[in-house]
Amino acid sequence: MEAVSERHAKVALALKAARCQGIDQVTAQVVETLRREGIRAIVLKGPVFALWLYRDGAIRTYDDSDLLVAPRDVPAASRVLRSLGFEPYAEPSGAYSEAMGAKHASCWARDWPGGALVDLHDSVAGAGADKEAVWAALSRDTGSIRLGHVDVETTGPAANALIVALHAANNGPDHEGSREDLSRALEIADVEAWSAAARLAREVGAEDFFAAGLRMLAPGRKLADRLDLARPTSIDVLLRADGVADGALFLGQLAATGSWPARARLLGRALVPDASYMRNNFPIANRGRLGLPASYAVRAGRRIATAVPALVALAGARREARAGRRGPG
Repeated sequence: MEAVSERHAKVALALKAARCQGIDQVTAQVVETLRREGIRAIVLKGPVFALWLYRDGAIRTYDDSDLLVAPRDVPAASRVLRSLGFEPYAEPSGAYSEAMGAKHASCWARDWPGGALVDLHDSVAGAGADKEAVWAALSRDTGSIRLGHVDVETTGPAANALIVALHAANNGPDHEGSREDLSRALEIADVEAWSAAARLAREVGAEDFFAAGLRMLAPGRKLADRLDLARPTSIDVLLRADGVADGALFLGQLAATGSWPARARLLGRALVPDASYMRNNFPIANRGRLGLPASYAVRAGRRIATAVPALVALAGARREARAGRRGPG
């Protein structure tokens, strides 16, 4: 029985490795094509984190290709993706998606489901600075790895340390992959690398997310104190990093929206998101003629059922933000 389980584990690892190799081939193809069009693309996360953090033979899985380009190159890069058979993964969701977080990337799909996904970034999640400033900071000191037959440009050590913390903060404490990345990074990267990442966080307007990400783990909390990082005071950051209760993030954004007409638009879009949003987030929406209406009913039921936990989470984040603004003692 133990031998069978061991064989199953080996097969599972082999399948994961093969999946990642296939994604790397897509990344290499897209980067090479972009390069021929004079577009500089920097590979983020996925294979970069795998080589940096998983030197012990463990498999760091990923599901898509993450590429950062200069904001001014996004239209041309989008045309290249279309030429390679990619289409936008989802239509824009208007006021709802805009309010739920600044757009830092657009997702493109080819032969989906089961095909390839590319996240085309013009910034990174958690960075609040102007996108050109983010590009200037992250493209300054870069590295290189080989994917298939192509040498691709990657983010450098300071940017990698920054992004691993931002990724953890945005995904919250229940996301095992980003927590494992952060845990390994805290073991591997030295204080000088984290200090450089902290300077980069200030440059790209990601101080709150960076501090929140580090503070998710005990070694990170010690490091944050050593680097003299302030406690996060943004309710949005605190909700995400604490593992936002369903609906709490929306309630926080609704309360922060300035005018009543804007709140009404946001509320309307939240009640009835675009069909592509529902199909991408609720599998039942893809089941026949009645699937889409049923998905709206399911979503409404979830929002009603989680309203009280969401309000509790929002109140807790507000208390934590006030405590952060008061500082120690």
